[in-house]
Amino acid sequence: MRVRREIGLSLFALLGIAMVSAASSIVLLQRMAPAIGRILDDNVVSEEAALEMMALVAVGDGEDDRERRFAAALDRAKRNLTESEEPAILEDIHDNAAAALRGEPRPRQRTIDALRRLSVVNRASMQRADADARRMGLAGAWAAALLGGASLVLGVFLYRRLRLRFEIPLDGLRTVLERARTGDNQVRCHRHDAPSEIAQVTTHVDALLDRLQEAAQRGQSPTALPPRALVEAMDRVSTPLALEDDAGVVVAKNAAALDVDDDVIRAWPFTPVAASRHRWRHPKASSSDAQGAPTAP
Repeated sequence: MRVRREIGLSLFALLGIAMVSAASSIVLLQRMAPAIGRILDDNVVSEEAALEMMALVAVGDGEDDRERRFAAALDRAKRNLTESEEPAILEDIHDNAAAALRGEPRPRQRTIDALRRLSVVNRASMQRADADARRMGLAGAWAAALLGGASLVLGVFLYRRLRLRFEIPLDGLRTVLERARTGDNQVRCHRHDAPSEIAQVTTHVDALLDRLQEAAQRGQSPTALPPRALVEAMDRVSTPLALEDDAGVVVAKNAAALDVDDDVIRAWPFTPVAASRHRWRHPKASSSDAQGAPTAP
């Protein structure tokens, strides 16, 4: 059915854009995580080691303890080389460490300067990683905004399409039926860009209104129209069956005869309906058909 297909495609389009938005957000967050983790893994260890060595050069509890702790911090910094400038800086620290810990002025000043350079190098690396994370976050925000805007535009477009294809035709059909119920035989359904199922319904409604108008112009009384129970009983018959009034107008058909033209139906043999001014039209009228057809209440 076209109605089901159009509604299904609209819903799938909205769900698809929502899935794309969710997936893109996850991908962007996953790309941000390594940039943030790089700050912790690559630079924080070296920065902490530099601070500890700086403190040990400045003051310590004992000579032996200071040398051991300084060597351990220097070893951690050497195992965490991430920048090209670090090897030369660490070599300079290693060459002056012993004399600096003994308090000799020149080696001590060289070691402090080298530790400062080590901190500067690692802080610069952290700033670059932070800038990368910020760029990814900004890109993620803009991507989410663009996807949200696309979702909004698509939602508005689909709403307008559904309104034009379904809401307006159905509301027009309701208005026509309400006016016809109050006695307006001139009203007809407007032709909208609706799915074939709704267009068929409006065509059938217009055909019924045309017949009612023809009956009114011929001066038929309401009692000339077929009883509701008789029309409802027609669909119990599986073979084609039509109901014709005494003026030769086909006023009702069962499901099997819906696609049959009225001129073809008038060529069928007929069987009078008991206690009614109507008659049955059947492609092969026989005594068994007459017995199986519904009777008027």
